[in-house]
Amino acid sequence: MPIAAPAEDRNPAEGWPTHEQAPWFAEDLPVGVPRTLGRWRLTAEEIVDFGRQWDPLPFHVDPEAAAASPFGGLIASGLHTMGVAQRLLVEGIHRHVALVAGRGASGVRLPAPARAGALVEVGVVLVAVEPYRDDRAAVRADVEVRGVAEGELLLAYEVDFVVLRRG
Repeated sequence: MPIAAPAEDRNPAEGWPTHEQAPWFAEDLPVGVPRTLGRWRLTAEEIVDFGRQWDPLPFHVDPEAAAASPFGGLIASGLHTMGVAQRLLVEGIHRHVALVAGRGASGVRLPAPARAGALVEVGVVLVAVEPYRDDRAAVRADVEVRGVAEGELLLAYEVDFVVLRRG
């Protein structure tokens, strides 16, 4: 469940256009400027519901089995954690940019588990905005999900998408 103010109510990082300037075109996007997209609390109920539907491993769906697992408790599926990142990416960027389509995600890393009750924060840095076609640009971004309490990296990946160029 989102617990941070909606993206429209937050001040963008310096260098990012405001939501009032939407739609953002390729020329508006700042390469190398970090942006915090928001926070999300991973509840035990949400973890179990997602796990039952999409990733029914014992440490995602059964608190007792999870406690006896190497994780020592209930953890979110990596796909669930990635879904949270996608939701906040849409709310914080894709909803405001002149988006054409996603092109893919790669380099998914899950260095630590996202535990039940964790408050996570999603951040993004655009690493490239390059011409793709006459009217479009390819955007590459690094996405990270961190536990707020300890700052531990829980998920990192690269995402590629296409946006319109001004003109």
